Amino acid sequence: MSRLTAMSGPRNPLTFGMMGLFIIYLLIFLVDGAYGWKINAMSEQKKAVAFILERRVTLAGLCSMSAIYRHAAKELRRSQSSLRRWNNHYNLYGETPAETEAFYKTLKRRSKHTSFRRGCNFTPSHLKALRKILLKHPEYFLDEFVRDLYADTGVLFHPSTVWRVLTRRLGYSLKVYSEIASQRSEIRRHRYKMALSVLVSCPEQVLFIDESHKGRNEGRRRRAWFPRGAAAEIQRLHRDEPSYTFLGAANINGFVTAACDIVWRKKVTIEDSSEGASGTVDGDVFLKWIKLFVCPCLGRFLYDEPNSIVVMDNASTHMSEAVRHAIESEGAVLLYLPPYSPDLNPIEKMFSVYKRFLSRNKDELLPELGWEGLHYEAMQSVSSSTAVNEFISSRVPGTDEIETEEDILEAVAVLFAVEEDDE
Repeated sequence: MSRLTAMSGPRNPLTFGMMGLFIIYLLIFLVDGAYGWKINAMSEQKKAVAFILERRVTLAGLCSMSAIYRHAAKELRRSQSSLRRWNNHYNLYGETPAETEAFYKTLKRRSKHTSFRRGCNFTPSHLKALRKILLKHPEYFLDEFVRDLYADTGVLFHPSTVWRVLTRRLGYSLKVYSEIASQRSEIRRHRYKMALSVLVSCPEQVLFIDESHKGRNEGRRRRAWFPRGAAAEIQRLHRDEPSYTFLGAANINGFVTAACDIVWRKKVTIEDSSEGASGTVDGDVFLKWIKLFVCPCLGRFLYDEPNSIVVMDNASTHMSEAVRHAIESEGAVLLYLPPYSPDLNPIEKMFSVYKRFLSRNKDELLPELGWEGLHYEAMQSVSSSTAVNEFISSRVPGTDEIETEEDILEAVAVLFAVEEDDE
């Protein structure tokens, strides 16, 4: 019998059984390996995103994202393109690509007849449902929009479809938003604006007062130039920079230097400190500042004098009858801002300008002027033009009619240009 005939003859049933078991074990191995690979991919992507986020927080302002990706690729042994894709996906969806894929597969398993729909199938009823979700949760990631749309309409749209509908058909764009306290009362804000419009006859009357803390980070620069791929580190002798609370008073011209003071935060006991507990500002320190610094600068409200309307927020240290009595005894009027309304207080933005000056000029001016001299120069950095613009944004009545130095210089430049053209 030839070899070909022997090979094509009847086979042993045991052989078929062994081959079947081998195929079953192979399938189990492949399925288990694929599942394990997905779990490993998910954990690896989570680890990479967490690593990049940690470096972004730790090295904020010290190096570029490209340097962070290069460092992450070296540490995690992954390509920069994969790390960028994972991080961008996480910023857009709030989860890793592996988690998003698992989420959509779960949705598909729940509904056998569900499939992704293209943008052309986005009907007016779907738009209505999306607008409803937007009004309630504008901070959603794309996958969360997909999830809620599926729950409302029973249709599973692709994230790219939702993105196109949001940006092209509804005219929305992804922006950095600021949270507003839900406790803020629009009725109180309206009452405050009405009271200000009744009391103010000229914006020079209004004097805003508040306090701001200056820590060691306010005078530190956060960026520096380094070669690509090099660690962004500067070796310097650490100095014990002083911390203080800036008690500020500002009007339409900027900070009123005679009414401002600083309370140094010193490591002293409460009994030895004349500035409250370890240099912090409490009710007694605030009242002392009002009497010694603010009251001499106040005007009389009945005569429409400058600084005759004092405006402050409703912090617990401000809400005392002694403070009100001290201000009203000088003939001025005290008005409190509505709660949770920092946008109506222009001195908050002036504090930001003050701190930017410290970080910009501290290294150059501190050896010559010292901290008190640097503090005075930082107060002077808030120009009248800046103060007027902040008063306008805070809706102080009468500020729209004021001409700043920039407006006057622009008008003079236009006048000279006209004269040159006539010649």
